[in-house]
Amino acid sequence: MPKRFEIQSKYILFGSIILAISAISWSVYGSIEQKPAVGADNSQTPAKGVEDSIAKLEQKLAENPDDAEGWRMLGWSHFNMGAYVKAAEAYRKATQLAPNNADYWSSLGESLVQEATGPFADEAVAAFRRAVAIDPQDPRSRYFLGVQKDLVGDSEGAINDWIALLNDTPKGAPWEQGVRDTIEKVAREHKIDVSGRMVASAPTRMPSTPATDAIPGPTASQLAQASSLPPSQQQAMVSQMVEGLERKLAADGKNEAGWLRLMRARMVMGQTDKARQARDKALQIFRADNAAIARINAAADTLAIPR
Repeated sequence: MPKRFEIQSKYILFGSIILAISAISWSVYGSIEQKPAVGADNSQTPAKGVEDSIAKLEQKLAENPDDAEGWRMLGWSHFNMGAYVKAAEAYRKATQLAPNNADYWSSLGESLVQEATGPFADEAVAAFRRAVAIDPQDPRSRYFLGVQKDLVGDSEGAINDWIALLNDTPKGAPWEQGVRDTIEKVAREHKIDVSGRMVASAPTRMPSTPATDAIPGPTASQLAQASSLPPSQQQAMVSQMVEGLERKLAADGKNEAGWLRLMRARMVMGQTDKARQARDKALQIFRADNAAIARINAAADTLAIPR
């Protein structure tokens, strides 16, 4: 499996699961509860609504280019629409305006990771290292610096880093199980004994909501804010982002990584049938490419999508 798709399917990607954390960004700019004008056309598709919201955010930033948090929101939004180059550009601007914000640096690093075809680019590694220099507890940067070690052959060092991260992780944190699964998967592949080295699983987890089920990128306070939003608002943004990705795939079905992202998003949302449909569509599109078929099936098995 080429490294890009190994990264997509083997490791958890903190920002890649499209869930209602996006509601944090849009709520700040009043996009979630915008009320249509009397007589307005309400036939706009959810995907079009997301694109319009991004356009409005871009307009606000044109008027106020010194808004670091606005650039972060734009980066996050582009990231979850699969526009990683644009996401990285926005995050770079956020880091320039607020160079001591660890979250901005780690978000930039992950945007660069999305296009990786092997060990991460120097800029991505530098971004993760800058983040942990600012905040030694930053979970995303600690996780991906471990991934980098695994990609260059230091699986033992990667597992050591991930176990340290897991042991520092609050019980029931949204990313806890993903880190645990990665440790166990890499340990099996490389026959590394991790017995007794990981803290026990949390007996209880955070209340399950679209926000708290997300693999994180936002801060704890942002997660709390997202969790306080009405579930209908959270789910609306979930659907909009996922449908936006589906729309992109309808226009560019040869985007293999996009299909993997859609499959993962559907499974996290509990939509097993739709995840299976996404897999089947991808297999149909790539039916003449045996290597792609093997990668799609491998990703589907990793995600536990029924055959």
